Amino acid sequence: MTLITLFNDLPDLALIEIFSYLSSLDILWAFSSLNQRISLLLVERGYFRCINLSSTRHRQFHILLGMLPLNDIKTLIIDMDSSPLQLSQWPYLPCLKTLILNGTREFNDVLIFVLLHAATLTHLTIQTAKASVATGFTRKYLYPLGRITPLVQNILLRHLPALRSLDLGTNNYNRMLFWRITSISVPLTYIRIVLNTVNDLLHLMSTFPLSKTLQQLHVKLSDCYWDFEFPLPTPNVLPRMNQLHTFTFAKSFQWKLNAEWTFVEILTSANVMPILRKANLAVVLTVEDLDRINQSSIFIDSRRVDVHFALHIHGTCHYTKARDHLPRGSLFHPKQVMLSRFITNYWHNIAHYTSLDFDYMKEGQACRHLWYTLPWSFDEFFQLYLSDRRITEREICAYPSSIDTIRSSSFIPLNGRGDTLLSPNFSLVRTLPLDNVDLYSFRFSEATMRVTIPTHCIILINNICCLNNCLFTLNIRSIHISLYSSSNIVDINWNSLHVLSLLPLLKSLRVVVYNEKKILDSKDCQIIVKILSMLNNFAFCFRTNNDYCRDTAIDIYDVYGKSIVNLRHHIFTLLLDQQFNIIIESDGCGLTVWL
Repeated sequence: MTLITLFNDLPDLALIEIFSYLSSLDILWAFSSLNQRISLLLVERGYFRCINLSSTRHRQFHILLGMLPLNDIKTLIIDMDSSPLQLSQWPYLPCLKTLILNGTREFNDVLIFVLLHAATLTHLTIQTAKASVATGFTRKYLYPLGRITPLVQNILLRHLPALRSLDLGTNNYNRMLFWRITSISVPLTYIRIVLNTVNDLLHLMSTFPLSKTLQQLHVKLSDCYWDFEFPLPTPNVLPRMNQLHTFTFAKSFQWKLNAEWTFVEILTSANVMPILRKANLAVVLTVEDLDRINQSSIFIDSRRVDVHFALHIHGTCHYTKARDHLPRGSLFHPKQVMLSRFITNYWHNIAHYTSLDFDYMKEGQACRHLWYTLPWSFDEFFQLYLSDRRITEREICAYPSSIDTIRSSSFIPLNGRGDTLLSPNFSLVRTLPLDNVDLYSFRFSEATMRVTIPTHCIILINNICCLNNCLFTLNIRSIHISLYSSSNIVDINWNSLHVLSLLPLLKSLRVVVYNEKKILDSKDCQIIVKILSMLNNFAFCFRTNNDYCRDTAIDIYDVYGKSIVNLRHHIFTLLLDQQFNIIIESDGCGLTVWL
């Protein structure tokens, strides 16, 4: 007699092991209504407590929404590849404590949802990136609608009484333009934020009651900085951060503060941060700082601080001195220290682009050094970049081990913004690992493609034809395309979108076209909408930017409106028998579809 084991015969431990290999979405979609036993197991194991429906289609989302026990949901996650319309579709979740929004594109829906859950939210994450947002102008509006600074100062810090953790990420696009608050109603214990100036940091630390409640403070200064000569504060005027045990201070290596290391010493002294246990510092040192850094209190005093750093040495300095003087972590937490040495060619007076000096190798060459502890402790790689320069050689060495050299790696900065790009030969060069995420970038003539792996997102700038090069991996889930008609591109070849059908995991496509004076005709629209059947969400927007030169013969916003009308008509024709949600921007310059 043959014994047959049915799925329902499996013990609970076997089912739990199976669930461990699946996403929460797969578990909910496949098992939540299978039978009462599995439904009870899902509840007992807390699979309804943390929900992420980012990759769901419109119909699937609403089916799952009807199945979910809303009272059990404590954490809601919405990722970059989700539809921007999803947040507004969620009902009130009475027990929601943690909201994580990655890739936020507009702040108006965030404001409404956050206020709806103001009484229960304790942890809030709002992260975005400029390249994924349809920034620019239309006839009536400046996009994106809403700004992070008033949202934080007027709403999040005043009307969310339960909030304890606020994470705004380290992307410059999400930076606070200023911090002039003197008191808030929210006793935060955790903040991660980008600020414009050192004075904003000092104001934040002095804000009541943060000096008494903050346990973790992670601050990055904006890449665009102007207050280099700010006066050093004295320790006795700084607030005493009695609860702060973790502190991150990071900034660009392109510019240097006045007495930067002295400022860090004051900020992290025992008088200001008496129970500090961990510090992450990305700063610029002078040669003089090397003579005393080993004696800095943060490395040797009784607090036993675990120090992680990334340091650039400002001024002419042979790396031997830095090697001999830089601490290998703190006295109580030794670290391995790595050196990345970049030899660059330059064609202009490089002093024009930065306030820093270089080690001059020979005519036409300069050298920069980056020292850092392992493991890398920051959320990004702080590039040593300058405009109009090319890195021709990079050395990476770990002391006391040997040196590895990469020659002719051809890193190229894009438009002086600091994006690290690779040469047109499309070879891959791996940069520093960031929490198991590797960064790759590519440049093709006038086009740029930025890839973040394994987060499965591509940002393509200026040439849609480069989509053919996306096929080096089939794991891409989200693509953002920005096209600038003011560039050398004569016409947009929409046929290049056909290659996207070869990406089986692709869920999200966003296209932003700037300063376009040609109406999308029926042929263009037919090509564009063909790709929709494989997507979960699609957005197409027209914008103007500061490069737009007004043409009195053409009403460019009329061109935008007619193009969106044509595109909308072809979308309805294609998706006539499907359930979907489409939103047209109020001024008719863009549309968003959740399929």
